[in-house]
Amino acid sequence: PTSRHTITALAESPKNREVLYAGCDDGNLQVTKDGGKTWIDLTKNIKGLDLDRHISKIECDPFDMKTVYVVINRYRNDDTKPYLYKSTDYGETW
Repeated sequence: PTSRHTITALAESPKNREVLYAGCDDGNLQVTKDGGKTWIDLTKNIKGLDLDRHISKIECDPFDMKTVYVVINRYRNDDTKPYLYKSTDYGETW
């Protein structure tokens, strides 16, 4: 499958509007802690799943601005397993 490089999921922290996450249909995942001035690539931090993936949903924790949940699917690869990841450190580890 070819990547489309389209943002498919966005999330803003309810605790700090400067914290935003963006996920793409090519598996790319990014975070900004300064309202979009600089972005940190989190793509390679998600271990155990190759990059042929689709970020389908991102949810920021309503109580802890460092915690985020990411839902990934691999339907384009005939993989119907659910993939849910949680990070408590802005996506550094999952």
